[in-house]
Amino acid sequence: MTLVRGLQALVPFAAFLVAATSSVFGQSRGGDPESAQEILAAMAQTYASCKSYQDEGRVIKTFFETDGTRTVEIKFKTAFVRPDRFRFQYTDQDQFKKERSYIIWRKAGDVKSWWDVMPGIKTNDSLALALARATGVSSGSAHTIPVLLLPDETMGRRLTDLLEPRRGADEAVAGEDCYQINGYFDAQDRRIPLSIWISKSRRLVLKIEKTMAFPSFSTKTVTTYNPTINGVVPEESLMFNAPGE
Repeated sequence: MTLVRGLQALVPFAAFLVAATSSVFGQSRGGDPESAQEILAAMAQTYASCKSYQDEGRVIKTFFETDGTRTVEIKFKTAFVRPDRFRFQYTDQDQFKKERSYIIWRKAGDVKSWWDVMPGIKTNDSLALALARATGVSSGSAHTIPVLLLPDETMGRRLTDLLEPRRGADEAVAGEDCYQINGYFDAQDRRIPLSIWISKSRRLVLKIEKTMAFPSFSTKTVTTYNPTINGVVPEESLMFNAPGE
């Protein structure tokens, strides 16, 4: 009886030891990735292997200046069907509150773009170049997800290139439980802190927050996504539909 009682007393400790060991080695008992690197790798694999992808989102960029703050907002949407159907569009407003759009489109080897600032349909040598031209003016929204969807065709820094990634506090974004990953990118003589919220169940990016400091001002950029993968993408969502086409 004494031996039995002794073994029974060890059961709770054994359970704790298993849980602790799992945590140390980066795996929960349910098999979910625990380390920041594992979560980023699982996220990248989700995008690179999906059959289709759609999103709608927005970028809100706040400028903190000596005389106050101002905010710029961009709305965007993406439609993608593997292997070679793609459309990205972002919309913002000029200083007179007039709406303007930038469209990037591909079907097979045909890549076109349109920008209201420089009207006219442009033919591009590759999707990678078309996206690169729109990256800055779109506050990165033309780059971040497309390079994950098509890693072999695109260029530039990816979320998986985050330096010193680490777990933050898990949070809900739009009601969906997310991992929070914090890290930074190097940019010339400064670091750019970055936080990413990744859906636990779908391994998709739902939110990105980036801060930058300059000599006379600083910025905070928050990008949010409402994504779906492997669904039916309507043909009209994949059409170029540039003004005057």
